[in-house]
Amino acid sequence: DKNQINNKQPKVTRDSYLRQIALAISSVVGDEDLVARYGEDKFAVILPRNDEREALEVAKKIQMQVQALDKSLERNLNNEPLFLCCGVVSTIASHESSPTEFIAMADEALDRSKKEEARDE
Repeated sequence: DKNQINNKQPKVTRDSYLRQIALAISSVVGDEDLVARYGEDKFAVILPRNDEREALEVAKKIQMQVQALDKSLERNLNNEPLFLCCGVVSTIASHESSPTEFIAMADEALDRSKKEEARDE
């Protein structure tokens, strides 16, 4: 849980960890895709040329990259693992849709993912 980074580490260390996570995510996506920090401990990944199936595959690859990174970060977080939840939304942009609606849909997908993760623990 990236909140562990936010709550237990000095700001410089937190930012370093979050940068490493962003680089791990960026290593998976294509040149036309966008990775951005969203809020305190979230990242948004915009995949403009991917359908839902492809986006799910990218999410799985991101999880593998962050899990590999987790091994090195864990040693610096008192051996507490990081948890990554991914919410995937696929839509075709239209004049009627707004960025706010899309962000709300992505947040709902992320919340569902977190609930499923908690149920599986």
